[in-house]
Amino acid sequence: MKIFGKLFTGMQRAMDFQMQRQTHIASNIANIDTPGYKPKDIKFQQQLNRSIDSSSSVKLKATNSNHMNLGGTRGTVEPAKVVKDATQAPGLDNNSVNLDNEVAKLTANQLRYRATASFVSKKMSILKYVIQDR
Repeated sequence: MKIFGKLFTGMQRAMDFQMQRQTHIASNIANIDTPGYKPKDIKFQQQLNRSIDSSSSVKLKATNSNHMNLGGTRGTVEPAKVVKDATQAPGLDNNSVNLDNEVAKLTANQLRYRATASFVSKKMSILKYVIQDR
């Protein structure tokens, strides 16, 4: 969709990754008292860069003469890579979740999501304004 461009697609992917990261951080907080639990995280910037800069794409192929010629390619979204966060030393119960770190990551992730959503909302408002021909 050329009307939205790469930036808009990147913002959509960023929001997807931020939602996935939010789930993992919330899971870490929920398991703060689980013996042996290792916190999980998604390295947001690495995943976003891989997703946007990915040269892998799906080529559209017409297998019938009646198919529309869509041409071009469509980017694929790679699944987020979940990694174990090994920045904290485990406690006596072998649980390495640090509540302060998780809350800080949760807050930063929420701010990123809100900023991205605000950008997408403004972009949609501009398109709506143009469509209404004011």
